[in-house]
This record gives sequence, C-alpha cells and structure tokens, in this order.
Amino acid sequence: MFNKIKIYLILNLFFMTIFVPTVFSFEMAPVGLEPHTPGPNCWNGAMKSLGLVHNYRFMHPDEYMYLLNSYCEEIETPVYGSMGRMYDDWEVHAYIWIDESTLYAKHSNQSFEPYEIMNFDRILKNYFTNRNCALMQNKPIGCFRKTNFYTCEVRQDHTQEQILRLAQIESLVFDLVFSSETKLKFADTCHSSSYLKRTELLVEINNQLEVLKNQYHPDLEYLKLWALSLKEQIYMSEVNSRIYRCPELSYEDKYIYYRNINLSLNQIMDQIN
Repeated sequence: MFNKIKIYLILNLFFMTIFVPTVFSFEMAPVGLEPHTPGPNCWNGAMKSLGLVHNYRFMHPDEYMYLLNSYCEEIETPVYGSMGRMYDDWEVHAYIWIDESTLYAKHSNQSFEPYEIMNFDRILKNYFTNRNCALMQNKPIGCFRKTNFYTCEVRQDHTQEQILRLAQIESLVFDLVFSSETKLKFADTCHSSSYLKRTELLVEINNQLEVLKNQYHPDLEYLKLWALSLKEQIYMSEVNSRIYRCPELSYEDKYIYYRNINLSLNQIMDQIN
C-alpha cells in the first residue's frame, strides 16, 4: 500500500513538472475580483500582473506607454508571461500571453468585468479589426491592428520610487472602486452607508493629494501621467455616483469632494508644467 502511494505521488510530481509552470512570471488577480465602478482596464491589468504598479485602477494609455518604454523589451516570439500590445494609430489593448490559444486580461474598463483567462478568439473578435473596416466583407491589410510582444522586468529606479510614494493614495482609490463598502445598491441615497464610505475615502484622497503637492518627487514625468490616469478614474466614480438619490443636496454639494480632488490633481499637473 505504501509503495502504491509513493508511486502515485511521484507520478503526480512528474506530470505537474511537465504541464504546470513551476514559476509564474506574472500574477493573476484574486479569483472573482471585479470593480463595481468603471475604470480599471487592460493596460493597468497587464502592468499590475507584471509587478510594475501596485493597484488595480484606470490607466491612461500615455502612462501605460511610459512604463512599457521604461521596463519592457520587445521580443520576436511570445513566451509564457510576456505582454501583448495591440495598436494601430493609438493604443488598443494589452494582455498577458499564456499560450497560442489562451491569454490573461481584463477585457475592457467596464464595471463588473473580471480579470480572467480567456480564449484568443474573444480578443480577435473584439479588437483585431479596425472599427472603420468592421462592415467590410473583404478587408484590406490596413484593417488589421498590429500586435507586438514584450518581456518586462521591474528595476528599482526613480520611477519605481515614485510609484511606491503613490501607493497609499492608490489603495484608497482601489477601495473607492472595488470595496463592497462603496458598492452602490438599488435605491441608495446620500444617507446610505456606501455613499458615506465614498465620501470618507474622497476626503482622505484629497488630504493625501494636498500632502503630495509639497513633497519631493523623483519622477515628475511619471507623476503627471499618473495624475492624468487618476483624474479619469475619479471622474468615472463621480459619474457612477449620479445614481444616488440626494434631493436634499444641490448639484455642487453632491459632487464637491470629487471636484476638490480634480482641482488638486490639476494643481499638481500645473506645478509640473
């Protein structure tokens, strides 16, 4: 009996060694993680899985390209864990290559959409053809978007030091977009716990931004691009908050905390410019 168990364990180890990667070159999001507010997107998902940023959120394509140019090297043939970049005249999509038929990505920036392993056909159907050619029967070569592959490596440099300095604010933004405490429920009002929690987080985010204005920044160019991304994520949270029923508040009062953050981010960007 003991020998049978021993043989079974050896065979298990053998097949795991052959068919399962022993070292993951990227990190997948926790199972079931999905935002209740639009924003977190494919570019951020790819960079987060490769360890180049620390939190899930919206990422502007300019920030994505800055990180790609800083830490990634183009390769001819994709390998497990390399990043795929789809583009034409502008950036279109990013994902992590697993094998010829499988990839890992967040499919769009929509809410309630998970980070998941998916079939390549899904990406080709939605992203490979330029929108201008969608209805053409015989599509010319210019209708198809390009894909380049990259291997990326984190280096401890001035950009990573800057990213680390922003991690506390990003964790607050993560709670604003992902936490069950800030999830909008049907018929919620400005007295509901989710609205009050959002307000608490917005106040703290702005407090942290006020501190940020007076700090030394090792990478001002990255800070400017990060602020651009954060402005968009905060705006999408504001749009999502319009569903709250708050008849006792004026329009200005309802969104004052969002506007304060937007003002602070504009001031940070103006300082850099």
